[in-house]
Amino acid sequence: MIAKLIVQGATREEALKRMQIALESFVVEGVKTTMPFLARVMQHPGFQAGKVHTKWLEFEGADLLKEPT
Repeated sequence: MIAKLIVQGATREEALKRMQIALESFVVEGVKTTMPFLARVMQHPGFQAGKVHTKWLEFEGADLLKEPT
């Protein structure tokens, strides 16, 4: 693990906004990270609505793994 990014907010929506801002401004050089993937997860409507479960990535993961062109 290189770093751990933790945010909190009074509401889920506030925490999601803070995480999105943090992911956009976080810089790690020299190695590949999962931050672009995490940013896509954070923007997914199902994740934002809290409609996730332990198998959620199995259902949504294929689309989230594709980097935008």
